Amino acid sequence: MTPVILLSDGYLANGSEPWRIPTLAELPELRVRFRTEPQGFFPYLRDETTLSRPWVVPGTPDLEHRNRWP
Repeated sequence: MTPVILLSDGYLANGSEPWRIPTLAELPELRVRFRTEPQGFFPYLRDETTLSRPWVVPGTPDLEHRNRWP
């Protein structure tokens, strides 16, 4: 869920080709549906149609994510 930008070549990274910036009306509407029910929640499973993973608001009871530090 972290955006990644890969600049593989100095020519590509520093290119001066004009880019057409779309207007707000041309952009698709993005809706995020946050998961709230813990039954059947697995953060690694992906939706078959969109290939996205479920999002959870941090601190939601029973849906917490914990990182273990060595």
